[in-house]
Amino acid sequence: MFRRSFLRRGIVETITKENFTLSRLTNGLRVITCDDGNGITGMGLFTLNAARFEGPDSFGASAVYEFMPLHGGEIITEKEVSAALGMFGNAYKVCNNKEALAVMLMMPRYHQKDGLDLLDAMCLHPSTKAEKFEVAKQQTRERTQLLTRDPTTMCFEMVHDAAWSGQGLGNPLTPTEPQLEALTVDKFHRFFRTYTRPDRAVVAATGVADHAEFALEAEKRLHFDYDATVTIDVPASPYTGGDRRVQNTEAPESMNKFQEKNLSHVGLFFQGTPVAHPDYYTLSVIQTLLGGGTSFSSGGPGKGMQTKLFREVLNREAGLHGMECITAWYSEGGLIGFYGSAPHEHAQRLVAIMMQQGASIAARVTDYHLEMAKNQLRSQLILLGEGREQLLNDMGFNMLVHNFMITPAETMEGSAKVTQESLKRVARELVERPLTFVVYGETKGSAVL
Repeated sequence: MFRRSFLRRGIVETITKENFTLSRLTNGLRVITCDDGNGITGMGLFTLNAARFEGPDSFGASAVYEFMPLHGGEIITEKEVSAALGMFGNAYKVCNNKEALAVMLMMPRYHQKDGLDLLDAMCLHPSTKAEKFEVAKQQTRERTQLLTRDPTTMCFEMVHDAAWSGQGLGNPLTPTEPQLEALTVDKFHRFFRTYTRPDRAVVAATGVADHAEFALEAEKRLHFDYDATVTIDVPASPYTGGDRRVQNTEAPESMNKFQEKNLSHVGLFFQGTPVAHPDYYTLSVIQTLLGGGTSFSSGGPGKGMQTKLFREVLNREAGLHGMECITAWYSEGGLIGFYGSAPHEHAQRLVAIMMQQGASIAARVTDYHLEMAKNQLRSQLILLGEGREQLLNDMGFNMLVHNFMITPAETMEGSAKVTQESLKRVARELVERPLTFVVYGETKGSAVL
């Protein structure tokens, strides 16, 4: 039996922090808004129905869903979706971060109610027509073929597969052809109606002056159809660490500049923490401290060249193409580590340097370098706070995935308290946990971890 949660019941509780306001409604839906004084509203519907929750009968469901909103649904046509987006200015984006999916819109502030109606129509009522579903599947197939030609994408898929042993967060964002073939429209809707519920969703919006009115409108206009008889039992997705290597020394055919280079891609990652963990601030400072980039980064050299990886690696190792520190944050942990690339003949050297840097994260860091990293992180947060899309993304994903509302000001305050002692402690604890090591390229002679 399916339940349609359309009753307008009201707000259960509200929390305000700086210019952010969060409310939980009686149906479980959470609404978080920010009044930034802007005439443009960013609005997104964030739902816990991404790749992590897929199983043998639903692999690829979230990837296919990414293409379905633009094709209309049960209560809106493709032409009506196009017209509505055109009225808003055609600012539309779908994000899939392994745990949660987000559909985000930008619109003039006076179109907020219309935006909620559009999110409801195109996101919560996907088409049940087989022909529409097959079109979305074909688009997924074409994108998968493109992504598998991108070594960077393949490397990060391998990182997640190894780190979580192919389960939960290790599920692929890019389904294989057999998985796509096995996914039917009925299996897709069974997955969608199981996991797309108001208590597993967050509505985030910027440019909202009256939070209470917006929250009540969200409850009134967003209609979740889900199977109330199904109890969701999500198994834990523990980090395990692991090793994955793919021998591939021929660059794929590509029409994109620079991507034809024959490079080996290497990842060395440690277990991270959720955003709500006390060490989140220290890990954020570590990522900024290490920094990195590529020898031929877009816009030329100069950005971040005082970071540790630039000083100790890229400025000294002419044979490397790039190396940087990357983080990912999930509900049960995350990743922090190194990703780099080099011509195949320098792959072993890249691995050796990466291991040396991983073993000495807090070494050769003066108080000057630490303070510089904290200042750089604060400046980045100020700049990101000016970007409506990034602000909206952080509001929605942090609340839905981490059940945590953290403001840029809190991150700046927390990062300012990071000391040499806390830096060394966290760096020491990182290397004591199981490692994740992947190579996509020249694997012969790579280190055995």
